[in-house]
Amino acid sequence: GVLAAALLAERAGHGATGRVHRQIEEELAAGRLRSAQLQAAGLPPADELRVRVDARAAEVADLLLRADAERRAGRTEPAAHLLADAAARVTDDPDLADRLAAIAPPPPPAAQAAVDGDRVLVSWQASPAQAGRIRYRVRRGVGRAPGSPAEGVPIAMDIGELHAADVSAVPGADLYYAVFAGRGGPAWSPPAGTARVVLAPDVTDVVLKTTADSVSLRWRPPPGASDVRVVRVVGTGEARIESDLTGFNDSGLTAG
Repeated sequence: GVLAAALLAERAGHGATGRVHRQIEEELAAGRLRSAQLQAAGLPPADELRVRVDARAAEVADLLLRADAERRAGRTEPAAHLLADAAARVTDDPDLADRLAAIAPPPPPAAQAAVDGDRVLVSWQASPAQAGRIRYRVRRGVGRAPGSPAEGVPIAMDIGELHAADVSAVPGADLYYAVFAGRGGPAWSPPAGTARVVLAPDVTDVVLKTTADSVSLRWRPPPGASDVRVVRVVGTGEARIESDLTGFNDSGLTAG
């Protein structure tokens, strides 16, 4: 590409210089530095516009060298910040965006899960990443939190929000959730895990019948339920009432 640009510029002669200058100016204004470099390759080394292009390219090269040094030193966020700066100056070089996406961001803090009716709501705070377009993945595990974005059951994939709802949680199981942060590439942060939650939905379609000395109820148990417990409260005292999955009959009561 550089050779072709040089040959074309030489063949066109000085009459085409103005047109080439305009094209390069447009490329620079749009952040297409690689295209500007190709077109400026045929200009004389002392040409003012070629000097500007070379200076812009040198700035980007310096940013990349510093980013590599930061990453080798284990300072991933400063490296990501420098790569993001370079990518913003060169919009026509996809390699820069890929290099930024390959740096895993810090995990999102304060991940927590809470039962909300027949679903589990998972929330977290934003990752303290300094650069890139941060996305999140949420996975569910039973018995322990997933340790990687490939473990467990997917709840949310590549979202920008700081919350997700698990509408297919397993009732009665020990549920753990993990949230991962990424920049759009294959690299993901360590997991931000939640404490254990147990989904125990209420029974539904409750039908009550009373007589002078008894109370009976029938209901529909939630899917997957293995036990339904009933407690009778009188004043400050409580008593366990024998029941099955779909109802009970409490007899021998005193009217009033």
